[in-house]
Amino acid sequence: MNYVIDWVVASNLAAAGATLITGVSAVLAAVHVGRRQTKIQQDLADIERARIRHELFDRRMEFVRELRAFETRTKSTRNDDEFDLTEDDFRFIKMEQEAKFIFPRNLKPILDTLWDYGIEYAELAKHLKSTDLEERSSAQQKRSELRHKLEEAREEFDKMLDGVIRPFDD
Repeated sequence: MNYVIDWVVASNLAAAGATLITGVSAVLAAVHVGRRQTKIQQDLADIERARIRHELFDRRMEFVRELRAFETRTKSTRNDDEFDLTEDDFRFIKMEQEAKFIFPRNLKPILDTLWDYGIEYAELAKHLKSTDLEERSSAQQKRSELRHKLEEAREEFDKMLDGVIRPFDD
């Protein structure tokens, strides 16, 4: 048997094979590049998530510091007769309202309690300057009770906050 090689067909098959290999190589390279880009995008998303969590942590800690300062001011030994609301007290009240948006919803009841006690405590300030001795004495006693309630509410907040404040405990 005499085999004759048809060089035209062979060259066409070689060209088709080369085209196929080039096409498969291009697809494999595109898949590789796509996977690397996806990994890079995932890394960037992780970095952004970490940045947001860090920012949230900072905002939460700012509120916690303000809560501690408010509690310190309310428990201070200064004479209640001379007490008046300060800018710091107003800042705490404002931050408490904003805190409802940076803490989980399950902390809302305790934040509302802190808010209520803070407002009630602040409202008593005007009664402390009353000329009526009975009204002033009643206000001082209510403030003392509110200090205790505020401390209990803050302790409850601390317990609930423990699992929320840490930004990277997953």
